[in-house]
Amino acid sequence: MMNERIKERRKSLKLTQLDVGKAVGVSKATVSMWESGDTAPKGINTYKLAATLRVSVGWLISGKEDTPLPNPGMFKGLTNTSQGPFIQGRVPLISMVQAGNFCESIDLFQPGDAEEWIACPANHSDQSYALKVQGESMLPRFTEGEIIIVDPNVSPDAGKFVIAKRASDQKTTFKQLMKDDEDFYLKALNPDWGDRYIRMSEDWNVCGVVICKIDIL
Repeated sequence: MMNERIKERRKSLKLTQLDVGKAVGVSKATVSMWESGDTAPKGINTYKLAATLRVSVGWLISGKEDTPLPNPGMFKGLTNTSQGPFIQGRVPLISMVQAGNFCESIDLFQPGDAEEWIACPANHSDQSYALKVQGESMLPRFTEGEIIIVDPNVSPDAGKFVIAKRASDQKTTFKQLMKDDEDFYLKALNPDWGDRYIRMSEDWNVCGVVICKIDIL
């Protein structure tokens, strides 16, 4: 039941009904009625609630990720807004060092683990996180300051953009994973980058795959 999913997910994130109400823009009493099943979130509140609970709208409605989303026409009539990508939840914005540490941990990020949570338009696992692009090694496709969403549970196939960590010196980097015959290597997109190709040895570990990027204006 939707009300049970709302309640269980809120508790797993260690949020109070008041916390959820403030994030969505409704009263604590409204959240309580959602959880009791007396009423259900509708319209834009469905999307806001899914983002607050860091889940997809499809899962919130039926418990299944592939459920068709509500009619986008619900946004008509809203002033000073334009329809954007459907939000599938929020992920913590962390540092590259934290991303490297996360390679060795399966603990989920909690609300207090990051100062900022980023709305993610892509379907993702609970272990996903956001990183801010640093440097110019991935130009021109990725520019400094853009935010990328990384999912540790996506298969790191050749050609995908990944976060990788070298155990010997704890170096964590953002590169494209490539394969040449039986060897894998990390590639910087910038043709002028000095150390453009890094051969992956047993010392390297892929921490996650980039599933989307978000331009910050």
